[in-house]
Amino acid sequence: MNRTQWRMALSVGFTFMGTIVGAGFASGQEILAFFTRFGKASYAAIALAMVLFGVVGSRILLLGAALDGRSSRSLTLHLLGPRIAPVVDATMGLMLFGVTVAMLAGAGALFEERLRLPFSLGVIVTAVLCYLTVLFGLGGIMKANDIIVPLMMLTSAWISFHHFGPRSIAFDLIPLSPWSSATSAVSYAAFNIGLSASVFIPLGRQIRDPRVLRAGAWIGAVGMGFMLLCANAALSRYWPGIADLELPMGRLASELHPGVHACFIAVLWGEIYSTLIANVFGLIHLVQDLGRRIHPGTIAVLLLVAAFFVSRVGFSNLVHALYPFFGYVSLLLLFLLLWPRRLPNS
Repeated sequence: MNRTQWRMALSVGFTFMGTIVGAGFASGQEILAFFTRFGKASYAAIALAMVLFGVVGSRILLLGAALDGRSSRSLTLHLLGPRIAPVVDATMGLMLFGVTVAMLAGAGALFEERLRLPFSLGVIVTAVLCYLTVLFGLGGIMKANDIIVPLMMLTSAWISFHHFGPRSIAFDLIPLSPWSSATSAVSYAAFNIGLSASVFIPLGRQIRDPRVLRAGAWIGAVGMGFMLLCANAALSRYWPGIADLELPMGRLASELHPGVHACFIAVLWGEIYSTLIANVFGLIHLVQDLGRRIHPGTIAVLLLVAAFFVSRVGFSNLVHALYPFFGYVSLLLLFLLLWPRRLPNS
């Protein structure tokens, strides 16, 4: 590939990472739940998740180009057919909206707890910036991630390497079956890939170049693996004392220079923002593909206003009820994407 193609692949990789990460990743909660608690086996689990991100992520991007897909609906129709696809589409739409609400609530909590500013201000500022970004379409999302993701990787590495020590790798927990860590890695990859398909499909459609898409997917997968390894190594050093903390990574960051702590807060907000714009973008195109020819700006306003009000009253019960079902759907999609088959028109 030439220099222009490598630059585009890097941008695809950054968008890949920015779509997957969110408040759960930046706070450390997801890493503790899916990896750190498995002890030394967590490193093998991270390697497995990284490979799945690369293999399945590149498959979705290539399908986006081959299907000329505008949203995840193209993927579900291709994999599941017209009878089952609508059920999966509705489930994915609800989950995208649920995560949108969670991201706005997370932004409000970040403003309130870390900056001592009103909860509503954090939600409104984040929602307005999200609206302005999605108006520029996929190009706006890619440009935002070109800035956010490198800062996110640098800050994560800085925090993690500062806390790295012998206990970060050489520690044991209560013996667990190797299948437990492997299952956790597959679940983590499936869930995140399922949600990210709403951006990966139109991203593949826009880029189209197979070499760029494959390289971008693996750049994103290796980048995710790097960030997971860094955070897991640091969190492992303090396990299990940090198991009950709301922001375990924040606890690690608070021990460093105040400037680093400020960077962590900015990165945490950036990860919330990057996931939010990806979800809203995916929902806009899903609504349009379902036959609702509404202007993208109008859909974005309606979604964000609805999410703002729901974030005030809570969405946890619905999200907790839907998560198990969406987990099964994501595993089904992962299995179908891994199943050997030729790409359309190939």
